[in-house]
Order: sequence, then structure tokens, then C-alpha cells
Amino acid sequence: MIPPFDGTMKPQELIGTRGALAAIPLMGGGLFFQRRGTDKQKMNLKLFVDNLPKSITQQELTDLFSQAGDVTMMDLITDRKSGEVRGFAFVAMNTRSEAEKAIHMFNTFSIDRQEIKVSMAKPSFRL
Repeated sequence: MIPPFDGTMKPQELIGTRGALAAIPLMGGGLFFQRRGTDKQKMNLKLFVDNLPKSITQQELTDLFSQAGDVTMMDLITDRKSGEVRGFAFVAMNTRSEAEKAIHMFNTFSIDRQEIKVSMAKPSFRL
């Protein structure tokens, strides 16, 4: 049960079956619920890595980005038919500061004489 708004209430955590919600009091006694940890916030931790050499492996890339922090996901994109590396990957870091550190450390970093590009990934929209 949520207590009625009395003018002094601060946002509070409500744990439900779908995760944590913040209950934010509104003028007039209502509450606005906002989900914590939205997909957009998580998207900001995902990096796009481009211009990778065809010879790189997922383990080598994971080891490289682990120098900047905890790698939570690595997706080295390969050709469906040949299995050959297509030259780009997505890397998810545990925190925003680790993601920013990885960009600082590895953007324009040289692997097998190829300068890789690292940036925040843009959200993908699928229909």
C-alpha cells in the first residue's frame, strides 16, 4: 500500500515482479511511476567497435576491453555463410565510467596495423 501524498514524501523504491519502480509524488496527490534501469540507460553502456581486423577473435577482443573494466557482453559480428569476422563488434561494459574509459583507451587504438574506432552504440529500432 502506498501512503497518500502529504507534501513531504520523497521518491521511494517499490519492488514488483517487473523490477524496481520509483514512485514520484505529483502535485494534487497523485503518483508517477518510473521504471529504474531502463533499456536506454543500459544502451549507453554498449559500445560499437569498428574497423576490426578479420583475424581478431572474440577472446582477444574481450581480453583487450577487460583492461578498461568489466565486460558484460561481447558480440563479434561474423558473416552467416563463411563465419568470417565482418570487422565490427558490440561490447557492453558494466558501468558508464568503464565504457567511457574504454572509449578513451581504445578509440584509434591499433590492432594488426588497423586503427579501430570505438564509440557509444546507437539504439537499434526493429519493426
